Amino acid sequence: MKKDTLLFGGFACFLLYCLLRYPEAMLTASANSIQLWLTKVFPSLFPFLAACGLLLQMGVAEKIGAFFCPIMKPLFGLSGIAAFPFFLGILSGYPMGAKITALLYEKKLISLEDAQHILVFSNNPGPLFLVGTVGVAFFGVAFWGYALLLCSFLGAVTTGVFWRFGKKKTTLSAITYTPVPREVSPFSALSDSIYDAMMTVLQIGGYLILFGTLTEGMQQAGVFRFFSA
Repeated sequence: MKKDTLLFGGFACFLLYCLLRYPEAMLTASANSIQLWLTKVFPSLFPFLAACGLLLQMGVAEKIGAFFCPIMKPLFGLSGIAAFPFFLGILSGYPMGAKITALLYEKKLISLEDAQHILVFSNNPGPLFLVGTVGVAFFGVAFWGYALLLCSFLGAVTTGVFWRFGKKKTTLSAITYTPVPREVSPFSALSDSIYDAMMTVLQIGGYLILFGTLTEGMQQAGVFRFFSA
């Protein structure tokens, strides 16, 4: 039996045990996770995912790629279309950069190696979290949030630049990028974007509920107390 199969099987058995042993606490944790998803994650993430998906369906990413190609190619060794997930990932935070990169790869607009490279520097914390939550809520001063946001941006750029030197020179796609004209019905593009955004947000909600209940189970079973001791 593979180690990962054994590990996930053990987690599943532990979760089932906790659901039977601590049903009230686990139900509360599940309800809290659903409330967090419904009141925080869904309203903030779904519109952004749908809007980005619509832009991608309508071919805006290709036009952005053509515009940013003179910057992205010498800086990161990537086609200009990499600017689309990078800037949206910076502006909105997790998991927007990773989601858009996956969409670009699914539509065969980038190669697998380029997708891996883009993920290295496009999946970052957003300004709302760094400035609002960390800066204002944790430190009480917005200045530290902006400072962390600048560090996050510079760190992402530096990582993306360094990563390009680890790529094989023969596979550096590069990268003469030409926008591909496409004719998509606006209503069809909107429908596909909403469906894809909904599926993504639902999947995120599933992870929130799963790990919320798992964390509560570990708390009830004394796992955290054991390791802290």
